[in-house]
Amino acid sequence: MNISDERKKAVILLLSSTAMRVGAVHQLRLKDLKKWGINEQGDRIYQIQVYSPSSKFRYFTFCTAECAAAIENYLELRQRFGEKLVKTDSGWEPTNAYLIIRAFNRRSELYNPIPITYRTTIVQNIIIPKLESLNLRPYVKSLICSKNAIPHNRSDLHPCHSFIIFAIT
Repeated sequence: MNISDERKKAVILLLSSTAMRVGAVHQLRLKDLKKWGINEQGDRIYQIQVYSPSSKFRYFTFCTAECAAAIENYLELRQRFGEKLVKTDSGWEPTNAYLIIRAFNRRSELYNPIPITYRTTIVQNIIIPKLESLNLRPYVKSLICSKNAIPHNRSDLHPCHSFIIFAIT
């Protein structure tokens, strides 16, 4: 966590504390988060509605107070960089904004409010580089001999499903 930026911290803690699948993260919008106070010291958690557009697969989960703080820090950072986000007692507005977006600096030409669109983006750009930098997953450069060859870059440690196994439900 010490070598991650605010967005990566929010994603990692979201996956590890909620046991949600990595494919559900990119669909989350601010309306899917509901803030709950858990004690007199002001600690908060989020109730998260996963797969909210689906009536068949929709469910609720809760994150830890550490994850809620990371989400708050990430959204406050986006607000400081010019995004029109408003903090309310129950969550954030506008409710149709995506929770995790590609780039949030409105002052930069790289600003992109479009969400991270697919789970492989989270796995390949956030989780695997962090695991490799910590030497928890060996870096394997795939060599493709022919155009039909499948790259062999598997590891015993799955980058995201390992979070699901150890989450307390």
